Formats: sequence, structure tokens, C-alpha cells
Amino acid sequence: MRGYLFVESSAQHHVEKLIGRTGGRDRKTRGPILSTPLKNAKSVLGSEAPLEDVLPYLEPKAVTSGIEVGCIVEIVSGAFKGEKARVVSVSESKEEVSMELYEQPIPMTLNMRGDHVRVIERVE
Repeated sequence: MRGYLFVESSAQHHVEKLIGRTGGRDRKTRGPILSTPLKNAKSVLGSEAPLEDVLPYLEPKAVTSGIEVGCIVEIVSGAFKGEKARVVSVSESKEEVSMELYEQPIPMTLNMRGDHVRVIERVE
């Protein structure tokens, strides 16, 4: 969940103290003070988040999880940056992708890490 920071504490005032909220009211607007020393921290959610909602974000996903054999990918780093290729095989254990360059006159097979490619077209 991008943009959220999950903190476990026994009470909400501990979290507010952690991010630097002092509480009280702003004299000009007569509303709650919203500024904190923690950059871009605007507020604290009033309730606790259920554990079932947080668990999927705690386990890292493999970088090759969305890549399948036959997909068309774009190479985003390295010497072949910007080239398109067709996936020949995917190694989940090594997190590597074997692919053939897509629009080249000479077929060339490359092995690259899964985070160096981006899926353009998925296989049906």
C-alpha cells in the first residue's frame, strides 16, 4: 500500500507522539493542527486496520510472478534497453527470464533478471 505507514502500538496517542503531533487547535482556523515533523504525514486513521487487510502486503512477491512464456516484454535496463522481446522460459527460482529479441533479423537469446523487463502484451 503505497503512501501508508503501518505502526503497531497500544494506544493512538503513542502513534501521534511518534509522528510529532502535539494535539490542540490552530488559533487561526480553530481546527486541529495538521502539521507534523514527519514529511507529508497528514493524519492518523481513527481505527485499527484488520490483519487480513495487511497480510498480503507483508510477503514479497517474486519479480517474475506476472511474466509468462509467450509474453512480449520490453527491456528497461542494460545494453538492449528499449528493445522488445518474446519470453521463451521463466525461472522462478533464479528470478530470470530467457527471451528472444522480437524485431531483430538475427535471433538472439538473452537471459535477464525479471526486474529488468516490463510486460507489454500478455499471452491469452
